[in-house]
Amino acid sequence: MERKGSNWIRILPVLVAALAILVVVVWMNRATWFGGADGTRPAEQAVGQAAGSPAGEVGPSMTDLEQRWATVTGSPPVWPEDFLSPSDCRQVVEELRSLAGRLDRRPYVADWDLPDGVYGLLTGSALDLADNRPQVTGELTRLDAVLANASHGYLVLGRQRLERILRLIREEPDTVEPLALALFRWLRVRDRCGNPADRGPGVHAQYEYAAFALNSLGGQAYLRRRPARIEALAGFYALLVLDRSIEEGYNPYGLDPAREVRRYRQMLSGQDLLFTGRYRDQLADLESRHSPGGG
Repeated sequence: MERKGSNWIRILPVLVAALAILVVVVWMNRATWFGGADGTRPAEQAVGQAAGSPAGEVGPSMTDLEQRWATVTGSPPVWPEDFLSPSDCRQVVEELRSLAGRLDRRPYVADWDLPDGVYGLLTGSALDLADNRPQVTGELTRLDAVLANASHGYLVLGRQRLERILRLIREEPDTVEPLALALFRWLRVRDRCGNPADRGPGVHAQYEYAAFALNSLGGQAYLRRRPARIEALAGFYALLVLDRSIEEGYNPYGLDPAREVRRYRQMLSGQDLLFTGRYRDQLADLESRHSPGGG
């Protein structure tokens, strides 16, 4: 008994010291492990602040992709119910302007001194491209046509504008996905915009560039020079543009979007994108309607 008692006396200081260390560690990490005074964890607070809402109103914790989306857009990610057919032109334009306006605050973008900011850079470029369309068919019959298609963006937009757009893609990778969504909806809402200044390129011009991206050497050359996630998104939206044009009875080149669906569905699956599941659903619907026997 005396031996056992002496053993406890020797161990007791070690146990006390270990308990003290444990208490200190828990105290130092209380905000991380148990949340702040308002019950939110630091990551949730950061997302709530990025989304412009008070800390604690975020709800369930977000994934990394959701947090990145909220940081660059200022609001949590929500897939629009009217994705393919937005009806409110003002809302769509405001969403695009808001996202572009956040890019305007980047120091390197401010140095460009753009007259209408990134919004004007992107929409103005889209309209200029619509007025100067590439050659989609017969490019292999003439060498100069191949060269012109391969440098089409440079020839139409000029070196400075093209380099600025490419720099935005390079410097703001997390903005690419929400910006692509906003630009696509801006194209779709065109016919519902009363103000001509808010209207994007017409359906025929959109078709020409979708065909250019999917069915020409020049368009493929442009896409293949971009990061894989950019190529995947561009191909996805090109297929949707092509699908809409076909539905409206305009398909002068006789293109079949279903032929490209598998390739872009696989490409999208391997990318770091938030709405991959939504993209795959859209492509599955497109394929079912254009495949033999489809609706």
